[in-house]
Amino acid sequence: MRLLMAYQAEIGSRKWHSLNFFIFSYLCRGMNFKDMALLKWNENIIGDKIVYTRAKTANTKKSPEPTIIKIEPEIARVLASYHGNEPFVFPVLENGLSESTKRYRVKSGLKRMSKDIKEIARELGIAEADSLTMYWARHTYATTLKRSGIPTAIISEALGHSSEATTRAYLDKFEQTAIDETYGHLI
Repeated sequence: MRLLMAYQAEIGSRKWHSLNFFIFSYLCRGMNFKDMALLKWNENIIGDKIVYTRAKTANTKKSPEPTIIKIEPEIARVLASYHGNEPFVFPVLENGLSESTKRYRVKSGLKRMSKDIKEIARELGIAEADSLTMYWARHTYATTLKRSGIPTAIISEALGHSSEATTRAYLDKFEQTAIDETYGHLI
């Protein structure tokens, strides 16, 4: 993640946007791309906080609590790059689009960004480059916290999971890789 965050893409280029979205996702608890696309300046950026309801859970039976993220300096830097883009924070959607056009824009944007992130990762010599997608930012956020000793309960709440069991299952997939890598220390 440090390599990706240090990568210098040409300002305004597609790679630059993709990297900004990826870094923003990582820093904002692995925020889903659709949720990022739906963020609006006057509704979701409130003082020094980002306040939103995950699209994935917005229409569930149980009324979901909004996610509130403190805007730290690195998040503010990404947001500042898009100031003036109205009403949405990021240049993915605009007012007046049909639901099918919104879905298409989110899906195609996600595909483009994942392609760009893979390309950047290959340039940087990251071994896992071909497996990187935008969702990797969410996984990396959770795994980084776990490896830093943050309790699973806090990670679960930060990810918006309804139970710690979901988070444990989520993290177990990544911890198996770490366990597999221990073999190299034996020889």
